[in-house]
Amino acid sequence: MGATVAPETSSDSVPLTMACSILGVGYTSRLFKELREKRGLAYDVSSRMEQGSDYGYMVASASVKPRNLQVALGIIRREFAKLGERRDVASELEKVKRGILGGAMNAIDDPWGFPETMVEHEIFYRNVNSLANRIEEISKMTVDDVTRAADKYLNEENLATVVLKP
Repeated sequence: MGATVAPETSSDSVPLTMACSILGVGYTSRLFKELREKRGLAYDVSSRMEQGSDYGYMVASASVKPRNLQVALGIIRREFAKLGERRDVASELEKVKRGILGGAMNAIDDPWGFPETMVEHEIFYRNVNSLANRIEEISKMTVDDVTRAADKYLNEENLATVVLKP
């Protein structure tokens, strides 16, 4: 299940990155907790976002048995909707910010990751300070920023669902 979202260069890019992480990145994400830990409906569950200079999309995916499909789809749909609710995002935002900033620091400390990161920033922003600006933007991100972007892009009307069956 997923939606078209803002491109990398949009001011909505960072809030959407936060929303994606809250939804399904890692073992403490909402989808992992709900689909795998709590209900045992899926082993593989995640979300990811792809963005370019003129496109963006976010997807959530899970591998479930056919008999669990409708329940899983309902949970994923509900978790997308909850990204627009302030009270549900507040408790997770600081953890997600620390994780994203830690990942950025690891990338620039890596002999392969640093040049790749710098090239991406040069392509998208054409600004030598863009990485520092992005880190500052992440640090200053608020719950209102995340919920506003989620309401704008990840609402029920914008979601598309694809089901692959055996």
